[in-house]
Amino acid sequence: MKRILIFLLILSLFGCAAYKREMGRNNRNIAKLEIGISQDSVVAIMGKPRLKEAYEQDDGSIITVLFYYTNRVWADGNATRDEMTPICIKNNRLVGWGQDYYTTNIKIISEGK
Repeated sequence: MKRILIFLLILSLFGCAAYKREMGRNNRNIAKLEIGISQDSVVAIMGKPRLKEAYEQDDGSIITVLFYYTNRVWADGNATRDEMTPICIKNNRLVGWGQDYYTTNIKIISEGK
């Protein structure tokens, strides 16, 4: 029984370390982003996103939002949306990132449809 508990403790520590590495990597990579780069360039810099949303606006513009784990809020082992930074792309070009940009410019668009 004691060995199982020790094994589970070690396993949880490795999982926590993986989240911290991902969070650190994503925060460093966000600093490399530049407005106007393509979605492919964003993914080349950031890697695969945890979540992805896409919307079509009334004018035919395509909005894509990529979410990356950047901020631990809950120590539950799950990466939730409030722990992620949204990276916003319009017509295949990076237009902004961060919760403020997403809430002000993107979320309003999606709720208006």
